[in-house]
Amino acid sequence: MNTPDKVKILDGKITLYKTTKKDKKGKLYLNQVWQAILKTPSSTGRIRVSTGLKNLEEAKVKAKDLLLQAEARVQTGLPLVSPKFKTMAEQYLEWLRKNSPTQNKITVQERQIRNSLIPYFKDKLLHTFSTKDIEKYHEQRTTQGVARTGKPVSGNTKNYMNSILNGIFKYAQREQYIKELPKMPTYSSHNQRASFTLEEMNLLQEKLDHWITAYDNSEAPHIQDYRKLFRLYVMIIYYAGIRPSSEMNSIHWSTIKYGKTKDGQDYIQIPVITSKNKKGIDKTRGVIAMPQLKPYLEYIKTQESLYNPNNYMFIHPKTTQLNKKYIGTPIKTFKTQFRSFMVWSGLLIEKNPPYRERCLYSLRHTYFEQRILNNQVPLMALAENCGTSIQVIQKWYAELQAEQFADSLAGLMMKNN
Repeated sequence: MNTPDKVKILDGKITLYKTTKKDKKGKLYLNQVWQAILKTPSSTGRIRVSTGLKNLEEAKVKAKDLLLQAEARVQTGLPLVSPKFKTMAEQYLEWLRKNSPTQNKITVQERQIRNSLIPYFKDKLLHTFSTKDIEKYHEQRTTQGVARTGKPVSGNTKNYMNSILNGIFKYAQREQYIKELPKMPTYSSHNQRASFTLEEMNLLQEKLDHWITAYDNSEAPHIQDYRKLFRLYVMIIYYAGIRPSSEMNSIHWSTIKYGKTKDGQDYIQIPVITSKNKKGIDKTRGVIAMPQLKPYLEYIKTQESLYNPNNYMFIHPKTTQLNKKYIGTPIKTFKTQFRSFMVWSGLLIEKNPPYRERCLYSLRHTYFEQRILNNQVPLMALAENCGTSIQVIQKWYAELQAEQFADSLAGLMMKNN
């Protein structure tokens, strides 16, 4: 029997009804939006959904469309009730913990899913996702930034988040919750960080030396000690291309080796930890550094407060102003010190357009550029040494590769003319 607040149509396959809610003061009121209970002919279950409409006739049309969609899902072998995004995301994370070869992937994806994706998509039904929904997610991140500061999100970050979303949808498809994957929007990711020219690197090295000696060591010896470690940190990235932060922090004095090739070329081998597998076992990569790094390493060995052959390279020195418990423990980052030095040296901003601000990764990019331009290192060897792929190098440094062979290409054209 139909009432003003409850209406049945299609022989009871659809029941439209209104619910009561409480206002802020706890007083009950009738919600004017029509809800619907749907029963499909091909299943024994039912679905409760909101039509989102206050007009009864419009709600009837919407409910009929939803019923047809539900019946179509059942006819194709999919479950009657489509799972919510947060439920499927949790199931995907559980699958990832059992199947991912590395702990790093689990940690990073779980952080992004819990901190960004689930709070935004929440209870959205999986089968209702469209490209537009995903674009709207990225649009709100573009205006708010990862830390809600308004800082734009890079194309690389958007594409990475799409890869996580795609992993969730592929898992849902494999478990037969959905038939088709939503098409992911793609974003331009060519946001190469600034690098240094050779002239700027020579100037940077001079400035580093001056920065260390310019401070009165008798007043605060810890400042000069930290600056000496910082100089070594910068030079290792420049001469070895090692990633700042985790890889740099994993360098241990006991693993550093000096060597010589069959052709008499000196080199330095620096093992770094690249990742951990699910069992917590470290994966290492042996990095070959340029011999110009050796004087900087040997200098630190002469500094009693900085060198411990049985410890990590970048640790808080004995002169630190921090609590004594931090002496000998790893320094997590040099980001703040790098920026302070770059401002002091006048090298923070590129002197030519697009006037980007430099960061520690700029040293790694400079290493890549100079190796490609001046040393003709095979891309395979360069990729292996730096823990990346040939495809990534080609993507970022395609123009440099063309410049590397400019003389040969120009010569060939001259001969043909």
